Amino acid sequence: MSRYLLLLCCSFGTLCLSHSAHGEVKEFVEHAGTGPFGIPGEEADMAVFDEEEEWTRVDISCSFMILGVFFFNIVIFYMVNYPDDDIKRYSWSIINTTVSIFSAVMIFTAADEVVLHFVFNPLLGEFPAGWHLVVRVVLSYIIFLLWFTCAQIMIAYFSNALKRRGLQGEVEEGESPGRAWVVNDGLRGDHGQPIDPTLVTHDGRERSIAIVGGVEVFVMTKDLAKQGFEQRTKCWSMLYAHMAGFAMISAGGDLQHAWPFASSALMSFLSVALNVVFLLLLFRFSKMLRPDAEESDDEEGAEAVKLCEEHAIEAEDELFNLSISFLLVQAVRYAVTGVLSTKSGAEPGEDFGLWEIASVYSLAMIMVVVTIAVALSGHTRRLADLVRGTCSMAFAWCLLFASRWMFESWDMLVKHGVSPATIEGRLLLALFLSALAAFAIILLDKIEDTSTNQRLAHKVVKNFVTGLSILIGFTWEHVVDGCTEAVASIYHEHEVQRLVSKVVGAAIIALVVLPAWRRHVLQTVMMLMKHKKEKRVAERLAQMVGGNADKIEPSSSEESADASLAW
Repeated sequence: MSRYLLLLCCSFGTLCLSHSAHGEVKEFVEHAGTGPFGIPGEEADMAVFDEEEEWTRVDISCSFMILGVFFFNIVIFYMVNYPDDDIKRYSWSIINTTVSIFSAVMIFTAADEVVLHFVFNPLLGEFPAGWHLVVRVVLSYIIFLLWFTCAQIMIAYFSNALKRRGLQGEVEEGESPGRAWVVNDGLRGDHGQPIDPTLVTHDGRERSIAIVGGVEVFVMTKDLAKQGFEQRTKCWSMLYAHMAGFAMISAGGDLQHAWPFASSALMSFLSVALNVVFLLLLFRFSKMLRPDAEESDDEEGAEAVKLCEEHAIEAEDELFNLSISFLLVQAVRYAVTGVLSTKSGAEPGEDFGLWEIASVYSLAMIMVVVTIAVALSGHTRRLADLVRGTCSMAFAWCLLFASRWMFESWDMLVKHGVSPATIEGRLLLALFLSALAAFAIILLDKIEDTSTNQRLAHKVVKNFVTGLSILIGFTWEHVVDGCTEAVASIYHEHEVQRLVSKVVGAAIIALVVLPAWRRHVLQTVMMLMKHKKEKRVAERLAQMVGGNADKIEPSSSEESADASLAW
């Protein structure tokens, strides 16, 4: 553990020293007068920069980005190859949810700005008031309902619940109906690919050895078609749940900025309560519209409907936790500072001191206590899960905004031009919070390992891992969004051209990032969760054989491989 913390400290030190060294050299040249040893003018520059060129602002920015991304990737390699199975699984889970959130926010932002530019602003104005503001709020909720409906349709389609043909319907290339022998060696290029059953040399129920190309290879049986359906359903349920969550944040933000909810912090909290009631009623209505497994004619159709129901509930819970936690923290920050933030959470032109920063950090700790208290209460109803998930995400939002305020008020960072208002500052903040998340993963694993109630510890750890995913995803999205705007400002001066740049960026993410995420990251997470489930079953069987069946903890649906979007 110490070597990982040392690596993180070295990365931050390198970034800070590189920028401070540049500032010292530049200050020396500017204030040296006639130069060192009385050498005037350009000769002083040549003496200082004998064989070096003077670095420009662009050079410094590129150096920050390259060094930051390099060390961040190295830390990721350490975490995903950690010798502890739990830490490895947590790391992959955070990467999985982070990529989903990052992709969802980029795609949704591009789509939302297109609607704003071509629909809302021409009809209602850029800053609507009066009945124009009421219309904008209503339209925002209609847009959210469209995203929510798309999420439900995509889940039903990819789970095959619409056709009720089970999980053996249409298959993609490389998939075959029924169980098949596949290569089970992560170092091989054909890992996960099906092989001829005649190549299997040893009898085995699920795992064996086969001769492939004259080499002994570990193989295992998999239902590729079923796995493909589950993986595709989980992929699109995660993505659309997060996009629907951002749509709800946008709609709820419009409501918070409308009269009378913008008049005080108390009214802002009231708007959050109204959104909670609205979402709960919407979830009840969507439950009535979804197909019921008991109405299916065959077992395969019931299996598809069950898969649809499971992922639909997970998607609803995820968008609820994501949106309500953000709106709640917005209202809390309004109460602490007296300033209502923009819908994106910014406070342009505002500077906050130690009191405000400490208050939001304290609120983050309160959210931790509430999350643990709800878990200790033993309630298993869906409402308790929503409260626990919302508080864990609110913890992440508080940590994000309080850290941003802290960096903005840090005189040393402002002096050297690396406050969060700059790309370098955003990168430094992202690295700081990512390092904090890496340390938190190790700490959470230690807590879970030493806990006497593994089931309770698993619930709490799972929620905080999801919250950390939100934290990392948004900090790096903030960095990439700033980079995108900076590049667009160089080449495009017209607003429409900048908008086109964002749409093109969102399209690139959809075409490049999403397939890689689904086929590699998400698949790895599902495989690790299956391994964890098999390990837990083996431990319970060993306890039963040893005569300790009465000490076995009851199984929880949250411990299954597909129980949570972050897992």
